[in-house]
Parts: sequence; structure tokens; C-alpha cells
Amino acid sequence: MSTGVVDGALMGSDSLLIFKLIEPSKYVTVGLPEMPTTIFMVMNEGAYNELSPKNRKALDGLTGLDISLRSAKGLAKFGEIALSKFGKIPGKQIIELTPSARAAFDARAKAAVASVLKDLDGKGLTASKVVDAMKN
Repeated sequence: MSTGVVDGALMGSDSLLIFKLIEPSKYVTVGLPEMPTTIFMVMNEGAYNELSPKNRKALDGLTGLDISLRSAKGLAKFGEIALSKFGKIPGKQIIELTPSARAAFDARAKAAVASVLKDLDGKGLTASKVVDAMKN
């Protein structure tokens, strides 16, 4: 965005700080669906099995639904902090969508996703199945 190659992005408000978008952005629209942030912790199974039981237990404590929910809450708070900082900078504007504008966005997004999935499925990819699995 700072070079003018990209005009906008659909990202969570936390991205303002994470990707340093506060500086080049003039506007932030709230009320749009935010993209989910996926964080993976990956470890070689052999290396994991070589850990002591105590260390495996400590590592296991950093996985699962509880840590996922705590991380999501922390990221949401980080997004609130980012929006607050953005809103205090002169010349920056936070735009809140009206319900009708959100409905129009949702309708266009749904049509766009359906078009992309149809195209990918037509090429023999299982895009629709992947998206359906992600929704469950």
C-alpha cells in the first residue's frame, strides 16, 4: 500500500500493527467480516518423541482449544488497540458500514466466492470440498 501497488486489503484490524499498515492507510472500514488468523505450531514427530515426558506435557499445554480461544481473545484485543491508535492519528478515518452496505458486501462476496470455486472445481480441484470442510 505504501508504494501504491495495492489500494486496499481485507484483513483483521490487528494487521494495522502486525503489518505496519497504520502508516500508509488512510481509511479503515469496520463491520466487514475479518479474515481468520491461523497459527500453527509444527514439530517433527521424531523430535517430539525424543522430548522428556515433562517437556512433552509442557508443549502439549500450548495446543488445543483452550490456547486457541485465549489466542483469539488476545488477537481481538490487539485489533482494538490498533484501531484506537489509528483513530487518534490526524487525517485517518474509520468507516462503519451500515447494515445495508454490509448486506451488499456479503452478497457480492458470496457471488465472487461461488465463481472462484466453480472455476477451480471445473479444473478438477476439490476447492468446494475444502471450503465446506473449513466451515465445519
